[in-house]
Amino acid sequence: MTERTRNAPAVSVIIPTVGRSSLAKAVESALSQALPDGWVEVVVVNDTGRALADPLNDLQADPRVTIISTNRRGVAVARNSGAAVARGAYLTFLDDDDWLLQGGLANLSGLLDRAPEADVAYGVTMVIGSDAGGEVELGAVFSSMAGECASQTLAGVFLSLGALVCRATAFWRIGGFDTCLRSSEDTDLVRRLSMRSRFMCTEQPVHIYYRGAAWETKTDYAASVDALRVSREAMLDAGGAFRRITASARSPYWRARNVKAYAASAYWNLMHGRLSRVASRISYLLASAVLSFPACLRREYWRGLADVQVPGSLQRSLDG
Repeated sequence: MTERTRNAPAVSVIIPTVGRSSLAKAVESALSQALPDGWVEVVVVNDTGRALADPLNDLQADPRVTIISTNRRGVAVARNSGAAVARGAYLTFLDDDDWLLQGGLANLSGLLDRAPEADVAYGVTMVIGSDAGGEVELGAVFSSMAGECASQTLAGVFLSLGALVCRATAFWRIGGFDTCLRSSEDTDLVRRLSMRSRFMCTEQPVHIYYRGAAWETKTDYAASVDALRVSREAMLDAGGAFRRITASARSPYWRARNVKAYAASAYWNLMHGRLSRVASRISYLLASAVLSFPACLRREYWRGLADVQVPGSLQRSLDG
């Protein structure tokens, strides 16, 4: 493929780390990936502000591994810094306590090789946790969507970064991760990708996500909600947003979710005294409602309005 050169890696795996002992396992899972056309590069970004307490030993000497430091600047800066030195045509981002399943990168990169019109490919994330007896499987995270997906990401459909591969050109076209966000920067990235790129998906498990005991606190949740609102507003403000969001709503359910998103944004802006945005959101809300006819006569449409969260694998597997 034209994006690759003979000596460059096919896929770069960027792993920001805060010094967890699981880092070596994450790196090994990436290096063990076999690709039919090319090799895998790993960029470890040490964001601890000090030397790694648990060194990578022999892995550090592997020519496929690069280690850089960002000195406690946060995960968004760490990921962007890793992407900046990465040489692969494709990028993926892995947490230091997660790992990749065999064949995952070959499957995802293969999807993009065969679909030059798409920029993003993703698969299934298996979620594990731990109890007194050891590791336990909690469920799977997967949302079957392809093509234009702006309506779905706006509504809150979750894609795990470790299960996603994107073209480096697409990543930099949207400016990488938003370093102003201190939470939910992964969801924000996927949202912005969906505004500029087409997606592909596979139902093959490609990634293991570890859910620790301190998975979420009330403070984390509040910060995440605030960040997602900021992300939503930026998405709705983007040029061509209404066209892209409307085009990706291919069922009555998603048409209803568009109406609900504009209504939520109008209310939020009203509460913050941003009256010009309120007027804009209401105009697009009304346009979305008009375009929903006759879909609004179907039960699926009203379910879309009633659902508090989109019925995604994340909620089903982790909360019920």
